[in-house]
Amino acid sequence: MKPAQKRAVVRFFQVGFHGSERRVCRVAGAPRSTCRYRSVATDQAALRIRLRGQPKVNAEALLVAAGQNLKRLLSEWGWGRRQCPGGAAGVGFLPAPAAPAAPA
Repeated sequence: MKPAQKRAVVRFFQVGFHGSERRVCRVAGAPRSTCRYRSVATDQAALRIRLRGQPKVNAEALLVAAGQNLKRLLSEWGWGRRQCPGGAAGVGFLPAPAAPAAPA
């Protein structure tokens, strides 16, 4: 049960049975601090209304999808499980050997 619901039960018992807050909280199983709590948060109804109009986005799912798309793109370009295209590390990245010099 949420704290607000516990407060409502305590108030109901206090009014209905003319009991003290201490005794009613004990019977209801609610801490007295819960019954005495007063929220200091500002009303955020306007923010809630604004957020309802926004599409729900799952950021974690977007990150996973981006990683999968990147993996797919790199594998199409030849960058699979190995680090370099062509299969072996360094293939295609080393300069071509120089032709032997012709004897003069």
